[in-house]
Amino acid sequence: MGVACSQGKKAEPMNHPTLDRVLNDAGHLPPEEREMLEEMLRQRRIEGWRMETAAEAKKAATAFRSGKLKAQSVDSVIARLRVATSAMLV
Repeated sequence: MGVACSQGKKAEPMNHPTLDRVLNDAGHLPPEEREMLEEMLRQRRIEGWRMETAAEAKKAATAFRSGKLKAQSVDSVIARLRVATSAMLV
């Protein structure tokens, strides 16, 4: 639902920031505020990762308690992780 512009392309609505616009605006901040912004974004990314990890752990614990997951030895899990990660590196 963009706004038509003179070149036949749709322009982004002003209330929907684009990455380019955000980067441009951030570039106009004083250095101290840019550092604060970087730290805030990093903290939000970390918190998002924590929330996702906690949700996955909760799902896994529920699946384990319901019998959908079986207990495994540490050696077995590590061996499968090594195989999986070596396949990603190839």
